[in-house]
Amino acid sequence: MSTRTKRLLLPLLILSALLTTLLLSRAAPISNPQSAIGNSPNLLPFTPPGWPAPLIPSTFPETHETDTLYAGLGIETYIDWGIVNASDTPVTVPTTTCITLDGDPALSQVTASYAANHLETFEDYAYAVPEPGTFTLTVIADCTNAVAESDETDNTYQATFTWNPYISLIISDEHGFDKCDIATTSQMNTWWGDSPYFYANIYIGGIARACPNTGLNAAWVRNVVERGWNLIPTWVGPQAPCSPFTHRFSPNPGTAREQGRREADAAYQVAAELGLTPPGSPTILYYDLEAYPNQPLCREAAGQFLSGWTDRLHELGQQSGIYGAGCGSYPIDWPTLPAPPDAVWLAHWIFSAYNPSATVWNVACTPNTLWDNHERIRQYAGGHNETYGGVTFNIDSNIADGPVVGINPSLQAEQPAPLAIQAFQLLAPDQGWIIQNGNLFWKNPGDSWKNITPPNTLPLAATFLKPTAGWIANTVSAGDQISVNILRTPDQGQTWQSAGTIPLHTPDAPGQLWLSFLDEQTGWLTLQRPSSSNFSLGNLYRTLDGGQTWEEFSLPFAAPVSFMDAQTGWIAGGVNQDELHVTHDGGATWNAITPANARAWYTLPTFVNGVGFLAATLPDETTPRVALFTSPDQGQTWQPLAEIPLSNLPTAPLPISILTATTWLIADPATNTLLTTNDAGKTFTSTTLPAPPVALQALTPASSWVLTLSTTCTGTKGTPDFSCLAQQTLLETANGTDWETISP
Repeated sequence: MSTRTKRLLLPLLILSALLTTLLLSRAAPISNPQSAIGNSPNLLPFTPPGWPAPLIPSTFPETHETDTLYAGLGIETYIDWGIVNASDTPVTVPTTTCITLDGDPALSQVTASYAANHLETFEDYAYAVPEPGTFTLTVIADCTNAVAESDETDNTYQATFTWNPYISLIISDEHGFDKCDIATTSQMNTWWGDSPYFYANIYIGGIARACPNTGLNAAWVRNVVERGWNLIPTWVGPQAPCSPFTHRFSPNPGTAREQGRREADAAYQVAAELGLTPPGSPTILYYDLEAYPNQPLCREAAGQFLSGWTDRLHELGQQSGIYGAGCGSYPIDWPTLPAPPDAVWLAHWIFSAYNPSATVWNVACTPNTLWDNHERIRQYAGGHNETYGGVTFNIDSNIADGPVVGINPSLQAEQPAPLAIQAFQLLAPDQGWIIQNGNLFWKNPGDSWKNITPPNTLPLAATFLKPTAGWIANTVSAGDQISVNILRTPDQGQTWQSAGTIPLHTPDAPGQLWLSFLDEQTGWLTLQRPSSSNFSLGNLYRTLDGGQTWEEFSLPFAAPVSFMDAQTGWIAGGVNQDELHVTHDGGATWNAITPANARAWYTLPTFVNGVGFLAATLPDETTPRVALFTSPDQGQTWQPLAEIPLSNLPTAPLPISILTATTWLIADPATNTLLTTNDAGKTFTSTTLPAPPVALQALTPASSWVLTLSTTCTGTKGTPDFSCLAQQTLLETANGTDWETISP
């Protein structure tokens, strides 16, 4: 239990004023505040400065406001209260403060003493309200009457609050999976962060349940639900009397109906123990009825069994769901049953694995007009293996437009904003810059970071040729006109001067900006125009006079450019990241080239002593690899240099730095490693990084910066509270082996 206690000595006049304010908020106000200050102590609940009341329950700690409260599954409410000794006489014996819920003991706290005119706050005392409802919360000062007070009638403050169900029925329109045995909470956490699934089926019991699910308990439910998962609680009881299963219900319709009711009672009891059916909050339980032969008497018995199941769940305040085959479980019969189910989960397999195009509609033998009001789940893929985050499950895949059981989305806590590292550049060992959270920081060897952002500027791009020649770009708006401003610094950001303004011919602000300067007069700005991911739209601007004027060109797509001279440059990227284009006229026109003769993700070429080097990541499923090319004629032609096999199929271009003809660095996000070769790929040394690398800049193997990115998702997917925290970290090495964080 996390608690905080604060003490505050109040001058007499301030205390008197606060007591006067209390007259408006206390349940048992003092008739004359000044009369409470006498020769005997007087303990009473009190509203601390900045609090709305003397007693405050909250869902989240370290707050002094009552938000939406939740009960059940051991969910804790954090309770704050204040007690004042409104007297010149101190309390020198231990006293107890009691917190009650509808008169029942909830919390107590012993305080050794109170100074005269002393206010003490008690914060974040955790208490789990057992079930939802509206209750009176009361704080009682000196509840054991340990001290004689000048006024024994003002020790109590109370207020009424409503606690909502933590678990509730939720209409999902997302994908989910089902598997026989439950996964561990660790595995569920991995899949939550890495998989496309939002809910999971759990077989909570029944005589026909095949897997033991020994780890299934209320703690497991709470853990996975808090992680964000919704659930499909399913009961696997006896099957149709004409089916081949061992456990079957009676062929007698009346008996079958009673058996269905008994199964509902059993399922409800288990679900309640798991915390899936909170009082006052109807959720849903599904019954698994597998396919059976088409026999009229059998179908009648099955219908009566399911009616008994549904009827009893309704009496228990729950909704009824039924799983079955779209044809073979005869859901076509269910709408006309004496008690039809509230929702259905129908199996009709049309894909072999997860498929985002799956829908709940057009299930064989079940018209779309049935259960058409957010009352369907569809199992669209049968048993198959899927792997996310290194964890493989054998699952069925589902799509929903219907009820599942899960967390109330508003309970998710707000996530902290991630560090936003937009760009960085290593200029010399332990010297360079970084744009982070809209600020430009500079670092000299051995020094800490210094913010060199110009006033009233939000840098979107930067580049430095050397410490005394650097540029930044930002956007400005004036009415309907959006422009890009270029600023230049000659002194490591101590001063900045205008280097030109580029008016944009669009009402939409650009996406990313990239700057590149060949020398102090010749430079390029690349601008990404807004578009869907189906397109990649960009413009190029060139200056030949240090930014005084800029000429606009079209680009084949939006990406950074790299020029070896004023005329010849390259751009790599595109919608599928597999395009490489070259210009020989300063960016006015571009032509595609394909050195790899296969699908490849290219990096921009580098030139060492006039010799060009180009790296490409080849996502070949049979032989994933990195291919390197060299050019003896300043990029006119490219010949293969080496190929480095990869142990994992890449999903994006690998960060690669080519330093010389024989020294290369390759960062592999799949293995969190940095591979270094000094002999043109004959041998490699491997260095483990703390997180997946996403960008790399190196001067030598012993002087490198690497940007890593790790992602953690929290909240309920598909709701406004769902968020993924991307943690970026800039790392530096001074020896090629050891890495330290250097982000500002």
